[in-house]
Amino acid sequence: THAFIHTQLYQRIHTITFIHAHSYNYIYTRAIIQPHLYTRVIHSFSYVHVYTPASIYTQLYT
Repeated sequence: THAFIHTQLYQRIHTITFIHAHSYNYIYTRAIIQPHLYTRVIHSFSYVHVYTPASIYTQLYT
């Protein structure tokens, strides 16, 4: 029974560390995804900011 308790504890510790690693991995991937999203948003906004004055100028001059 003593060895059984030890294996139970070991399994619990193992699953806890696995969950922690999984959550860290999730946070890490989220941290990678978010800057990509931010750069995409920034790119689209800068594109809109560049595109809008250009369209206004073309409307004014045509």
